[in-house]
Amino acid sequence: MWPLLLCRMPGDERRYDAFISYSYQTDGPRLAPAVQRGLQRLTVPWYRRSPRRIFRDHTSLPAGSNLGQSIEEALADSRYFVLMASPAAARSAWVCKEVQFWQENREPETFVIVLTDGTINWDKDKQDFDWEQTDALPERLSGYFEAEPLWLNLQWAREGRWRPSLWNARFRLAMATLAGNKIIDKDVDRLYSIDARLHRIATVVRSAVTLALAVLMVLATVFAIDANRSAAAVAEQRNQALSRALAASSETMGDRDPVLSRLLSVAAWRISPTPQARASMLRVATRPGIAVLKANDTQVKAVSFSPDGTTLATAGDAVRLWDMSTHREIGQPYGQKAEWVGFSPNGELLAIEDADSQVRFWHTASQQTLGAPLVLHQPSAFGDQGPITSVAFSANSRTVAMGSGDGTVRLFDVDTRQQVGVPLGEAVNVLHNGQVAFVFRPQDLTAATAANDGTVRFWDLTNHQQIGDAVSAHASDITTMVGPAVAFSPDGTVLASAGIEGTVRLWDAAKRQQIGNPLTGHTRSERMTTRPSIAFSPDGKLLATGSLDGTVHVWDVAGQRQIGQPLAGHSGPVSSVAFSADLTTLASASQDGTIRLWNVDTLVRASNPFAAHQASVHALAFSPDGKSLLSSGDYGGLIADHGTPYACSNTGWLICLNGPGWYSTAGVGSEAMTNVTLYRGGANDAVIDKWLSRMVDGPTMIFWDVATRRRTESVRTGDTRTIRSVAYSPDGKFIGAGGWDAGNKSDRTGRWLLREVGGNPLADQTTGRLRVVRSVAFSPDSKTLATATDDDLGNGIHPTVSLWDLATRTKVDLLNDVHTFSVAFSPDGTALVSSGVDGRIRLWHTDTKQSVGELTGHTGPVGSVAFSPDGKTLASAGDDGAIRLWDMVARRQLGEPITGHTGPVYSVAFSPDGRLLASGSGDNSVRVWDVATREQVSDPILGHSRPVRSVKFSPDGRSLASGGEDTMVRMWDVGYTVDVVKSLCDKVKRDLTADEWARYVPDVEYRTVC
Repeated sequence: MWPLLLCRMPGDERRYDAFISYSYQTDGPRLAPAVQRGLQRLTVPWYRRSPRRIFRDHTSLPAGSNLGQSIEEALADSRYFVLMASPAAARSAWVCKEVQFWQENREPETFVIVLTDGTINWDKDKQDFDWEQTDALPERLSGYFEAEPLWLNLQWAREGRWRPSLWNARFRLAMATLAGNKIIDKDVDRLYSIDARLHRIATVVRSAVTLALAVLMVLATVFAIDANRSAAAVAEQRNQALSRALAASSETMGDRDPVLSRLLSVAAWRISPTPQARASMLRVATRPGIAVLKANDTQVKAVSFSPDGTTLATAGDAVRLWDMSTHREIGQPYGQKAEWVGFSPNGELLAIEDADSQVRFWHTASQQTLGAPLVLHQPSAFGDQGPITSVAFSANSRTVAMGSGDGTVRLFDVDTRQQVGVPLGEAVNVLHNGQVAFVFRPQDLTAATAANDGTVRFWDLTNHQQIGDAVSAHASDITTMVGPAVAFSPDGTVLASAGIEGTVRLWDAAKRQQIGNPLTGHTRSERMTTRPSIAFSPDGKLLATGSLDGTVHVWDVAGQRQIGQPLAGHSGPVSSVAFSADLTTLASASQDGTIRLWNVDTLVRASNPFAAHQASVHALAFSPDGKSLLSSGDYGGLIADHGTPYACSNTGWLICLNGPGWYSTAGVGSEAMTNVTLYRGGANDAVIDKWLSRMVDGPTMIFWDVATRRRTESVRTGDTRTIRSVAYSPDGKFIGAGGWDAGNKSDRTGRWLLREVGGNPLADQTTGRLRVVRSVAFSPDSKTLATATDDDLGNGIHPTVSLWDLATRTKVDLLNDVHTFSVAFSPDGTALVSSGVDGRIRLWHTDTKQSVGELTGHTGPVGSVAFSPDGKTLASAGDDGAIRLWDMVARRQLGEPITGHTGPVYSVAFSPDGRLLASGSGDNSVRVWDVATREQVSDPILGHSRPVRSVKFSPDGRSLASGGEDTMVRMWDVGYTVDVVKSLCDKVKRDLTADEWARYVPDVEYRTVC
């Protein structure tokens, strides 16, 4: 064997005695640290500090060091180089760099090899290593040694049964051999004997101390347990703080970077799964932003979805294609600047308007340019043509129209590239003045144009003639360099025009007349380079618009109103918008150089309600299997103002019914019951006739198939003109309903109904001279029905909660109460709660039928109560706009009230897992709350145009139904709440990168979150 000189030579002031180079994969966890400790502690008594310094990167570098620079400085400041040779080390780029540095700067005599894995073989004939058999050394060592070097074999020390420590005699001998002859002038044998003697002494000392340590161990264990608990508490506090910071960063980021925002919220949950972290994930999950596509374009001018929705094309500094399943760019970009890009309706062609005012065609199947470009090469009779201002495909993909800056539009045959006829209107001098936008009508040979002269024109393409007169649509400004935008709905019945002043108008395409009022909200378009952008959804129910303000607005076409808040995220003007074919995604392009993808599912659902009732909807109930939804409300008499001074409507807790020649109201407090009857034979005859002509008689209960969203049955309940509450029995066999009977005009009574699911009515019971049955609830065993009613005034009988035996259809108990609005059984059936006009919530024991207490806190009528699935929590809401949670074991309020609604809260409902609470309010909104944190975890769901009277979760928790005074039943997708982590990870399609982790989660080892 050979010696390794570790002692310093006279005049050699290097800082390290040796530099250890190794593969972390092979030797880093165990053997390299043992060799470092062995060389440092050899011959050094345990109570003394070692005079030797051995460099190993994981222990010798200070925090924050520049790795490359620090390694090089350590190499230059070391006397010997110890290579722990292995196949992994031979392949390591870092090891090779360290070997190269030593070869270039130091002598072979200072290079030491320790074999830990693999093979080293010396070829005596070539006086070099046999590189066909040697796999443990970098090949750059070829020719470095003039004679065969000696190496130390430590492969045995990698075996699990060996402990690489100086306490092990074999390892101590190996370290002594490695250290050499020069340490304190001792040879290897003497060096080994000294170290062995020191270890014998240390053994004696260790034995003497062992007993003392054993005594101390018990005490240390006690203290350690406490210390561990304290350390665990400190670690948990640190994790919670980091989780909060990540959640805050995620929410602050919003839709600016939706992917990173979602990933950070999941990371917050992974680090500390607190209720606050889950609430943050839920809030992030409801944001509409899906992804931001960045392609290093200075600006993006246009976006277009392929007809099948799988590909998105974008125009900017280049034309790029994007895979919508991965959100990644497909292939290489078409490397020319483009002003516009669009797929043909049949998907075979991609039209590209380049910066030279030419339109080229890209064949999507072969991915090749097809034929010669289209050029506006013929000058107009009215002057220079100017640049292309719009391009559009016909519905059959055979014709392309090109608008020009001179106000003309030319049609071209796609196959022949020849112009078809004369420019629109040129023959009769009917032309726009300024930038012109053009759109084909999908159904026939007609089209529409708009220009910055403020007009909209309709055209017959068979003779290239204008249809009717030009329509004055928008403010005229012919000095601008951009014009308006136009788009037809898919069925061709509606034309939308977006003016440069920021307004959007809808037009009846057949009558060529404006529909309703302008849609406002955008700021004025940028004057020089950016025209407004506009696009219909494939079903024609939504309209998306973008403008200078950097936002995208989505509009309900039928209701002519904006849906939700503007989609904000772009930092520059929005130049183009487009819907995917499946209606799930909206793409927007901007001058900020990005393309943003938005989830429009909530907006789509808001514009696609169930074709519901003819009057207000007051109650909803899912069947226990979740396949059916039951909605109930008024029979139809309140659908609209009937044009008479006698028409009435529901306001707050007031109930109003009207019929042919009569109306009645029922209220609370000072709102006494009113009965008015009009008789013929006088001055009122004309009023009564007009009233009767406008009356409707619709169903009060409708059954819906949840999967198809279609009604399966409509039920008219005779004289019971309003059904205020419905419920399925827990066993799924019965349906209960309660309302107000308008049969006897002078003595209107409450009524409850029992119906067999899929069968005939089983019971039709009046409840005496009562006002209204406002609430019904089944007991968990489906044997009892509870009804909450208001009593008639002046009869001396208190309002009641009644219990009915469903087998006999008879009243079995009467629980005295004030005016009662809502009633609910606990999940175990042992308790019943009722609420009413005085703001108190009363608790009843179902066996004794006795009151067991009250819950107070509301300052007005309480119209809704609901138990959590485990029965431990009760939610209540009412006229004061507050939602309160109650501990049903301690019978006290849990925390502060939940606030946020700006009107009375008419309905609350727990999700099946009890973690979420939904509410419907007089402010027309539906909101979702996290129960643990009492935080709102969704933006207000603004689909209804009037107060929301009922909300219910589906049994699987994936849908939320709402019904309101706007006559609509709506279904919202809340499936993401069931497994919010999976939902977020499925959307982002990637994980946090190491760089992102290092930036947002410093001082914590990297881990995957999705």
